[in-house]
Amino acid sequence: MLDYELAKLRNKGFRNDIISKVRDYYLKVVKEGWFHGKSYRLIFYTVLLLVLRLFGFPATFNYISEISGLDKDKIYHLYSDLKDKLKLNVAPVNPEALIEFYASQLNLSEKEIEQAKNIISMLKAEKLTMGRSPLGLAAAATYSVVKIDLLKKKLLKPLEFQKLLLETLLSS
Repeated sequence: MLDYELAKLRNKGFRNDIISKVRDYYLKVVKEGWFHGKSYRLIFYTVLLLVLRLFGFPATFNYISEISGLDKDKIYHLYSDLKDKLKLNVAPVNPEALIEFYASQLNLSEKEIEQAKNIISMLKAEKLTMGRSPLGLAAAATYSVVKIDLLKKKLLKPLEFQKLLLETLLSS
């Protein structure tokens, strides 16, 4: 099973250092027998998520669910236990990194990417990001940038525009 899943990662273009770290952590978890009753594939792909985040990649539970075919809720529940057992401190995904990650799929220009990142910076400065989903923040900022262009075309008054922007961001 392990060799097959590692080969799939290689075929998908994952770097060798990431694959090696996934292998090492996976073997440690299985050897220790920490998660009896959990499928080996679930453990493997949850380890992959953990390693990707350790390497600074903005992998999400949805992304791992898509590439593995596993239920994202099961990945989510195993993730924090796995992190604790391995005694790893993994920072949450950075919303700015998510904007970069999805920019090509959304056909965002460099200007739009920069504007979305500036919105995130503004929200962080005002301490409005606490307790919010990084993916939700990235989506709200990106959506706001698209809305800004539409609103500029309609020539809204600046005060109306600011009010609408804040309502959009706070509703995410």
